[in-house]
Amino acid sequence: MMGLLIFTSIKKKDIIDMSENVVPTISRQKKILFSVILILVPFILIAVLEITLRIFSYGTDLKLFEKSTDYPGYYEINKKISDRYFSVNKGPGPVNDIF
Repeated sequence: MMGLLIFTSIKKKDIIDMSENVVPTISRQKKILFSVILILVPFILIAVLEITLRIFSYGTDLKLFEKSTDYPGYYEINKKISDRYFSVNKGPGPVNDIF
């Protein structure tokens, strides 16, 4: 009964025709700013994630060469380099060459 009272109290002149409503236009500067922000947000999020992971040293060091512990002054192939391309315990290990 309450809903009926609300609809009967609305006068015909109070009803606005939807076709008469004007859609507000956005200025060209705001459109460009919105587009730039829309494009940059994913890159900024990825950059923040990358910086955070590097700060906390997440993961292992996957450089190709590392200083040899057995032969000072020489470099050898990183024994964990296969982890870059293969899952753990499935990839072949590198040859033990000293440079």
